[in-house]
Amino acid sequence: MNRRLLIVVTVILAVAAVAAVFVVPRLVAPSNRGEASQFALDAQPRKGPADAPVDVVVFEDFLCPHCGTFSESVAPRLDREYVADGRIAYYAVNFVVIGPESERIAQVGECVFEQGNDAFWSFEQVAYRSQSGLDEQRAIELAQEYADGLDRDALRLCIDENRGLESVRADGRRAQELGVTGTPTVFVAGKQVRATYADISAAIDAALAAGE
Repeated sequence: MNRRLLIVVTVILAVAAVAAVFVVPRLVAPSNRGEASQFALDAQPRKGPADAPVDVVVFEDFLCPHCGTFSESVAPRLDREYVADGRIAYYAVNFVVIGPESERIAQVGECVFEQGNDAFWSFEQVAYRSQSGLDEQRAIELAQEYADGLDRDALRLCIDENRGLESVRADGRRAQELGVTGTPTVFVAGKQVRATYADISAAIDAALAAGE
């Protein structure tokens, strides 16, 4: 009986050792691009080239005051220092934390994005600047006035049919899976960093250096 138990234990340990050869490298040393792939970035608004060496992913809520501050003070510096020369791709992802009105505004953003990446970024900028009085109707008005090349009828149809809602909720589920608890939350090359310019730029520089 003891010998049979010893054989069983030996087999189990051998199987575990083989499994570790395949599993552990993936857990210990994933590539920057592999880490970032968990965000489903192909479906997100983007600034910068899709094949940039480093991805920066920002989870945001249009009614979050800290997101407004981030949009005014941090994002423009990242644009100038890293997006402009193609060193990063900057992505925006919805994470509704304020309430139902945030979800409705995020849906407006998704419906604007449906018509084009440039249209979304025009909308995003003016929406944050108008945050103090922002609701769904105001978001629609801002989109109609400022989003580049917007088809107003198509926007209204998208909103009426709730076509952007599932995208907003899918973003939220992804955020929860990643352990995101607030906004803005920033990931650089798949790793969460503090949402300050100093921390983000340091993480970008480290990721760029690691990829050389």
